[in-house]
Amino acid sequence: MTAITVRTEIGQDDKLKMIENMEKYGGSFVVALSKCFLIADDINLKKLLKTFPSYVERYLDWDIFPLN
Repeated sequence: MTAITVRTEIGQDDKLKMIENMEKYGGSFVVALSKCFLIADDINLKKLLKTFPSYVERYLDWDIFPLN
């Protein structure tokens, strides 16, 4: 079992890449969550990163670890 890295910050380019992957490859919940990431201010972005680390990791690195 691989440990999930919990990010507390994310760069703008990485954030937009993750959101694009969430919108393209995610189900309805992930697509809705991507909208939250898009509009979140800094405080709420940190909350989202902390609460959903598995989605952040999966969709940020989609090219490396596609969902099987």
